[in-house]
Amino acid sequence: TAASAALHAYEAGAIDRVNLTSIDVVIYNTSDEFHTWSDFRNYYMQFDWTNDRLNAKMRKALSMAIDRETLVNDVLMTGAVGAGGVVSRGIAGDGTTSFRDLAGDFSYYDPDLARQLWAEGVAEMGSAPKDLVLLTAEGTDFDDVAVFVQDQFRTVLGIEVAINSMTQKARNEIMKTEHFDMALSAWGADYDDAMTYLDLWTSTSGYRGYYAKDEYVALVRAAQVEPDEAVRLQLMLDAEKMLIEEDMVVTGIYDRGYSFLQKPYVNGILNHPSGQTTEFKYVTLTK
Repeated sequence: TAASAALHAYEAGAIDRVNLTSIDVVIYNTSDEFHTWSDFRNYYMQFDWTNDRLNAKMRKALSMAIDRETLVNDVLMTGAVGAGGVVSRGIAGDGTTSFRDLAGDFSYYDPDLARQLWAEGVAEMGSAPKDLVLLTAEGTDFDDVAVFVQDQFRTVLGIEVAINSMTQKARNEIMKTEHFDMALSAWGADYDDAMTYLDLWTSTSGYRGYYAKDEYVALVRAAQVEPDEAVRLQLMLDAEKMLIEEDMVVTGIYDRGYSFLQKPYVNGILNHPSGQTTEFKYVTLTK
């Protein structure tokens, strides 16, 4: 594979830095040349807001059934970090504290509460939904994530959820034109501000779960024109809380990470969490 070829080139001294796959992390994670970092690309599970097969309690239960720390540490092993919402950890907040730390975590693992909420949700619905399906894009990290999430649903909630893996284009088309139960997707920040995520759910597109709730849209639109930074920040904090804590139309799973090997004589590489992720402008080699 391309990853194996790159690793061999690194070991031979032909290249000075190489990204590692999860399998290779196990071998090289004790090396002095091993490094990790995460960026502002949030991987999340999106629900169909108009789908009456899952109520808010059931959606919350599904979110709380996912052990994000085990996923990032034992499955992905690439430097990813568990998400607390759809706004990535480290995104700017009030200048001293990040948005995520100010908001707290709305996406988290709580198996006992998950089982309780699932039972309550099913009771309110009258019966458990049949043939739930998780949409995912093949040939990406989502392959491993989907299998992990499926196992979590089975272990924590005692339910079977089928995985429907297809090309990303096909998955996107289904999400845009048809109704679905849940789907794995992702968004990378275009800039260091919570709005780069929050304005996504002002769209009535199926790709955003047909959400665009009036009260949510009003919060986002107000934040987009608010000149007072403190007021703007609170509007965005309220918006994410509504999106996840109240409505659970989407839940964060992890923020993307990288594990890589880098020669000790390489200095000055800048890793940016948004935009162009790696900058070589100031690199020096001290062989």
